[in-house]
Amino acid sequence: MKKLALPLLLVTAAGFAVADETTVCSAHGSERTITVASSDKGCQVNYTKGDETKTLWQSAHAEYCTARAAEFIEKQKGWGYECTAKTATAPVAAQ
Repeated sequence: MKKLALPLLLVTAAGFAVADETTVCSAHGSERTITVASSDKGCQVNYTKGDETKTLWQSAHAEYCTARAAEFIEKQKGWGYECTAKTATAPVAAQ
């Protein structure tokens, strides 16, 4: 498989309001969160470690972000982390 040589993008999450996929990886009392966020402007992969969140990748194509996040989650597993996908629930309107 050919790898793309792209720099890590460290930008803010402005304009990316919808979190589509979140995975939490835990090991030895520490937790890492990988989130794929998307909007009408594209997508980005955010990584949270401790109190610091970084945007690792950004693209106009959702498939790119999903693939990069999946690769990064596999790396986390290789480092001994147990990873679990979390699903977002939409708020329920009062009747």
